[in-house]
Amino acid sequence: MKTIPSPISLSNVERQELERRAKTRNLPHKIVLRAKIISMASERKSNTMIAKTLGVSRPTVIHWRTSFIEKGLPGLEDVPKSGRPAVVSNDIIQDIILSTMTKPNHATNWSTRIMAKEKGVSHMTVHRIWKSEFGSIGKAHLQPHRTKTFPNLDPADKNPKPFIWTKTADEILTKLHNCKGISVTRH
Repeated sequence: MKTIPSPISLSNVERQELERRAKTRNLPHKIVLRAKIISMASERKSNTMIAKTLGVSRPTVIHWRTSFIEKGLPGLEDVPKSGRPAVVSNDIIQDIILSTMTKPNHATNWSTRIMAKEKGVSHMTVHRIWKSEFGSIGKAHLQPHRTKTFPNLDPADKNPKPFIWTKTADEILTKLHNCKGISVTRH
């Protein structure tokens, strides 16, 4: 015997948000897919029809339909996954970003390995900080090897050319500070 899925009725705000998510090109595909599942479910389409139309399994449709009924729009978000929490403190992140804005002692520019050796972290940690791959942070895009002016390496020069960055350290640190979803520990 076929079970009839629970009907989904959407408020105007929910409908507009689901339409926005379904039509955007800036969100991950899985978020767009979830919005489409709920939109089609609100049109009283069967789970099997939704699954065939969107190319997903019936249990996937049932899962997101149930999650939306129980929690609303927040039910369509990813739940935090288990795993080891981040051990990079905000102080280390700030120190690496501020150090990136200066010239290294024994090189023309910073590399991830030179910075990592100086700060006592892995080169991948430096890479992630420069790329700001800490969950939902907007990209900082630190690129110390691509300065607009090349520093004068003559130590006797009284007027050396400064590094010029596309973002200031304060802008980057503010972006890192305001982000959500970073699990860091204070040392």
